Amino acid sequence: MRRGYLLEAVICVHNETSNLPELIHRLERVFATTGSWRQSIDRVLVTFVDDGSRDSLSECTRELATQSPLEMRIVRLSRQFGHQAAISAGLKQSRGDRVLLMDGDLQDPPEVVPTLLNAMDQGHDVVYGIRRNRKEVFWRRLGYWAFYRFSQRIGAPLPLDAGDFAVLSRRVVNQLTSLGGVIRFNREERSWLGFRQTGIPYDRGNRHQGVSKYSLFSLIQLALDGITSSSIKPLWLPALLCLIYGVASVGLGLCFLGTTSPQTQHFLLTLVFISLNQVFVLAALSVMGVYIGKTYLEAQRRPPFIVEEVLSFPRPRPSLETQLRDALAVVLDSKVTHPPSAPTLAVDGQHPVRTLK
Repeated sequence: MRRGYLLEAVICVHNETSNLPELIHRLERVFATTGSWRQSIDRVLVTFVDDGSRDSLSECTRELATQSPLEMRIVRLSRQFGHQAAISAGLKQSRGDRVLLMDGDLQDPPEVVPTLLNAMDQGHDVVYGIRRNRKEVFWRRLGYWAFYRFSQRIGAPLPLDAGDFAVLSRRVVNQLTSLGGVIRFNREERSWLGFRQTGIPYDRGNRHQGVSKYSLFSLIQLALDGITSSSIKPLWLPALLCLIYGVASVGLGLCFLGTTSPQTQHFLLTLVFISLNQVFVLAALSVMGVYIGKTYLEAQRRPPFIVEEVLSFPRPRPSLETQLRDALAVVLDSKVTHPPSAPTLAVDGQHPVRTLK
């Protein structure tokens, strides 16, 4: 990466005003540190993607921007389109040489960003966070664990326990935004692109304030979108169910033979076969219905998001005294690092000769 690049942090928020002051404070503290990763960053731009918030996000961001050294802006969507659509909107509106994706609830700790950027400096195009520990309720952790492992079993190109928290190079962002589709699952699309990618384990903390915007239904919908967007293997489920139905029918028939009267055997076998048939048919229709529904939504060719407006809050201009002080510091630093050449003496026989370089 060349020196003096623009790092843009794209942060999707929905009614997260209470978390913004702490988030900005921790980002400022991170970017105020020194290190090899920090020396090549010329500017830091923080872009909040407002996914239909109903709180005072604009006023809070404007107030924070007047006191922060970070440059900020808001990409406001016309309504709530969902977290994945908001990420796509942020990537589409981004202009950074590197783009940092993170959530606004502080579950993705800003203190991990230097580690991600150090890995990017080693030649990677994508560095994503691997959620090592989750401080969430048991049923959520169990659901996440099952989803990632089932996705890999059906061939989805999704690293285990990898979320949306990542740093992307400009060419990866350009490729992601060029992909079509109404229903987006960014972490799977990011992995599908290829390029040089690596994961960094980190501990995912609790929300700083507020409650999660993902309900149980939203999580199930996200899991279905991820599974059906990356593989068609679930469509083989009807064939598998037919095989299971046939084997179960033969097995149950053999079990009932000789144990009861012929009338009872006939009634029980009929009841079991009809029940199994209804269960398997409904399961097969449900799987096919999900794919047909996705096909219908994609055929409408509606945009996955609509940007209502973009509000920019540039950094406050430094005072004249600050500008003169910075300029003087640059001049003094250049004199120290590059002192003028001193004259040297060359001796020719017994007569010293003064020569200048």
